[in-house]
Amino acid sequence: LEHKNIDAIFGATDIITTRTLGILAELQIQVPSEVAVIGFSNTQIAASLNPALSTVVQPATEIGELATNKLIATINQTRPIHEFETIELPTQLIIRKSSL
Repeated sequence: LEHKNIDAIFGATDIITTRTLGILAELQIQVPSEVAVIGFSNTQIAASLNPALSTVVQPATEIGELATNKLIATINQTRPIHEFETIELPTQLIIRKSSL
């Protein structure tokens, strides 16, 4: 790493983060003692990596269902929508060896 003050990397997807782990290994940078790594989505491979990948998980199916229902409701509206709704769903951090 060019910037020695970096102590963690967060990847937008577990696929990107999996490649990041490989690059860090090639550079002989120790995970997590030199840099922690966290992914996003908790793919099946995340727990099998070495070190096992810490990940952030969101309820993707529920997000998709809610978005679809909101879209259908919006399409069926006869008047413009002036009020917007914020929906918060639980997010979970699964801590594994890549960030300990």
